[in-house]
Amino acid sequence: MLDDTQANVGYWHHLPSNYEIDEDQQFPLLVYLHGEDANAEKTGEDQAAGLDAVANNGGPITMIRDNQWDSELPFIVVSPHIGLVSPRNDHVRFDAFIEYLKHTYKIDEKRIYIAGWGYGGSIAYHYTVKFPNKIAALITVSSAYPWGDTVPNDLCDAEKIPMWFFHGNEDMEVEHKKSIASKTKITENCQPTTEPKLSIVLSVGHNLHHSIFDLTGMVGGEQEYQFDDRYDSYDQDIYSWLLNQEKIVE
Repeated sequence: MLDDTQANVGYWHHLPSNYEIDEDQQFPLLVYLHGEDANAEKTGEDQAAGLDAVANNGGPITMIRDNQWDSELPFIVVSPHIGLVSPRNDHVRFDAFIEYLKHTYKIDEKRIYIAGWGYGGSIAYHYTVKFPNKIAALITVSSAYPWGDTVPNDLCDAEKIPMWFFHGNEDMEVEHKKSIASKTKITENCQPTTEPKLSIVLSVGHNLHHSIFDLTGMVGGEQEYQFDDRYDSYDQDIYSWLLNQEKIVE
C-alpha cells in the first residue's frame, strides 16, 4: 500500500497479518531505504512514478509486492521515496518522517530498525548517528558513512547500536573497504555494546541487496555466495537478528 505524509514523503507500507486483531498490540518497525536509482532527482516530479521506482528497486517492498514476503514476520515495513534534500539535511527530514510513523502506526518504539542499500544505506547510517536514541539496529548493504574516504568521529555516537554491514568485494560504486573502515572505527575507537557485524561477499558487486533481504544470499542459499572468512558469514537470517535487538532504555 502507498501513502504520503505531511513531510511530503511518499512511501510504501505493509502491515503484519494480525495488525488489526488487538488494538493495543505494538509492532516492530522496519524502514528500508532504496538505492540511488530510485531517487526523486532521477524519477522526476510524478510521485506515482517515483513510488513505482521504489517498488522496482529491490529489497523488502519488492518482495512484498511479488508475494515473496514471509507473512509470519511481525514487522510493519515502510519504504519511503527519498531524494531532493541535501545529504547534510536528510536526517532532519527523515526524523520528521519517523515521528510521523510513530504517531500513525502501532509501533513498538523499542524496536525501530533502519536498513538501506547504497545511497539509502548512507542515509540510514547518517540518521542512526544523529538520532541513536531512536534506533534499535542498523543494516546497510553496499554503503558508506559518510560519502568521503574518512570515517568521522561522530560514528561513535552510535556505538551502542547493533549494526550489520554487507558488502561485495567487487563493488565498483562504493568500495567495500569503506564498510571495513566503519567496523574498524567502531571496534577500535569507540566503546560498542555489541561489536558490529560485517559480511564481505566474494566476487559480487554493488547490486547485492535483494539477495540479502530475500535470504537467498545466506550461507547455503540459492546464490551460493562465498564469504571472506576474516569477517562474519551470513549464517543467521537478518530478520531473526533484528528481532533479537531492542533499544536500550537508559
